[in-house]
Amino acid sequence: NFRSFDVSEWLALAKAICLNSQATAAVILVEGVVAHAKPLCSVCPVRDLMHPVLQLLRSASLPAAAELEASLCAELEKGRNNIAWMDLAKTICENKVIAASFVRGVIARATSLSSASVNSPLPRSHWADLDFAGASSMSNASAVCPLLDFMAPLLAQLCSKDIPELSNVESALMLQLEAAVAKNVQASPDFAMPAEAAKVGAQHPKLMNFLLSPVQLEVAFDESKAGRMAIHRLIDSNIGYGKLTHVSSGCGHSRTLVVRKAG
Repeated sequence: NFRSFDVSEWLALAKAICLNSQATAAVILVEGVVAHAKPLCSVCPVRDLMHPVLQLLRSASLPAAAELEASLCAELEKGRNNIAWMDLAKTICENKVIAASFVRGVIARATSLSSASVNSPLPRSHWADLDFAGASSMSNASAVCPLLDFMAPLLAQLCSKDIPELSNVESALMLQLEAAVAKNVQASPDFAMPAEAAKVGAQHPKLMNFLLSPVQLEVAFDESKAGRMAIHRLIDSNIGYGKLTHVSSGCGHSRTLVVRKAG
C-alpha cells in the first residue's frame, strides 16, 4: 500500500528498483512518488522525495526518469510555499531543464508573496531561515518581503550558474522593486507659493525665494524697524489674508520678523 509509505520507504524502494534495473516497476514507482508528493506539507516534496528518486532513476538509466522530471518541473512552476527554494538553488539547477522551471517557480512564488504583503510597506521577515516555510508558517506570509527576503538571496545564489532564464528573475526583481517604491514612497508636500512669489518679485528677493521654496515653511528676517515694516506692508498688500503669518519677535537690536506659511 503505497499511501502508507513515508519518504524514507519511497527512497528505499527506489534504490531496490534501480539496483535491479526494473523498468516496469520504475514506471509504477514514479506514479506513486508523484501522487505521494502532492499532499506533503511537513517536508519539501521536491528536495526530499522527487529529486532524490530522480537522481536514482537517472543513475540506473531508467526511462521513467523523464516522466518524473516532467512532474518535478511542473511542481516547481506552481511556486508553492512548501518548496525549499534556498536549498534547491544550491543543488537542483545543474540540469538546465529543471533550472528553467525553477526560475519560473521563483517568479510565481515572489508574485504570490507580493500579493500576500500588498498592504504591508516593505516589511522585513522575522524568519531566520527561509530555506523551507511549512504551510503552518504561511500565516506570516505578509511578514516576508518578496524582494529582500526571497528574490534577492536566490538571485545571489544562482548568479554563478549558467541559467539562460536567470535574466527573467532579474527583470521580475526590478519590476517588483519599482512597484514597491511607487506604492510605498509617498510624495513630499509642496509648500511653494509661486503665484504669491511672482507678486513680490524684485521688491524683496529674499521673501520671493522663501515663497518659491517647496520645503521651507518659516524664515526670519533680521531687518531694521523700517525694513520689518516694509515687509509687513508688502505681505498685506500683495499676498492677501490667511496665507502667511508675519510676527516680530525678540527685542532691541535682536528683534526679527518671522514669516511663516500658513499651510
